[in-house]
Amino acid sequence: MFYIIEFEGQQFSVKDTPKLPYSGPSYQIYYKSKEVKERGVELVLKSDIEKYIAEYNNKEQERQLSEEARQQRRVKERAASAAAYKKEWAERTAKRKQELLAKYPADIVEKILNHKVQIGMTMEMCREAWGYPYGGKTSVTNSLGTAETWFYGSSSLTFVNGKLRSIIKY
Repeated sequence: MFYIIEFEGQQFSVKDTPKLPYSGPSYQIYYKSKEVKERGVELVLKSDIEKYIAEYNNKEQERQLSEEARQQRRVKERAASAAAYKKEWAERTAKRKQELLAKYPADIVEKILNHKVQIGMTMEMCREAWGYPYGGKTSVTNSLGTAETWFYGSSSLTFVNGKLRSIIKY
């Protein structure tokens, strides 16, 4: 396709060429005046500029929509991951509860699962509820039996002959 265009009083023809840096058709200019050619005048037809702007806007909208879609997908993936974690946690808790019910009465199992201890619990029950004493432990043997104290940060548990006798919170 050829166009005859007038620019600053000079006439020249324009021919479509297949490539343009901004991804549309470009034009090869056939100058009738050497002066216009030397000034490096680049022409794009007004109708083509409008078309390129529309294309750009469409691509920008697509990019924004795809970004929104990616964000929605991430939200769904996080929700699915959280749901899977909750399900796994519930399954592990149910399994642990069944194992504890095989060893202890139901009221003790509830306390253990809620990380609570009470006077009269055995060392094993307290270990199930609070874990191993990360603050260390001491042991004393006297005429009443063996007294062992477990330390947990700001708390300690004292056992006499394997039964919990005191809970101290500092």
